[in-house]
Amino acid sequence: MSHDLILSRRLRITGIEVPKPGFRPTEQVEETGRRLREYANSFGVPFDYQGIAKKRETIRVEDLQLRQEEVVIANCLYRFRNLVDETLTMDSPREGVDREGHFWKRPEISCEGSERVERPETYKTCRQWQIRNLRTGFEQLPLDPEILNIKKNKVKELHHKNFVIDEDSKWLLQGWKGRIVYAMSTWKPSIS
Repeated sequence: MSHDLILSRRLRITGIEVPKPGFRPTEQVEETGRRLREYANSFGVPFDYQGIAKKRETIRVEDLQLRQEEVVIANCLYRFRNLVDETLTMDSPREGVDREGHFWKRPEISCEGSERVERPETYKTCRQWQIRNLRTGFEQLPLDPEILNIKKNKVKELHHKNFVIDEDSKWLLQGWKGRIVYAMSTWKPSIS
């Protein structure tokens, strides 16, 4: 019975990317799927991939084709910064005035178009996301100390001495030369 259960499990990834201009708007997300499929096959991992090439604001839950009892993992590197703060009330006249004032008072230099350089969020802003996730009904999961130690030892053994892996308040931190480059965490819906 348990052998059948293991065989029925599959890794399923949905890749989401903004459509590219031109004749093949889905080319990049399809290529990602092809590479992931090859990688999974090389390890004998049963694998399904679905590519979605849509603007994020047009994606619906149905597009994800979620399945009952499925574990969902969202990897949103560099994407959370584009979300609107959930505390913003769109029909509030006061916030409307504040929002308009915020945009109309900006100096022209902030409208540099294609020359704009986006700067990554700092680790301190992870704390803001932590508060937002907690407020919206999620619970942060602790990191497995055994897995963390295995990863730390691998990094010491195989990687440059200036690359580090550490943990801080249930966040997995990856750093280079004393600077945090990535901060990752795991969450699940709170049961209340």
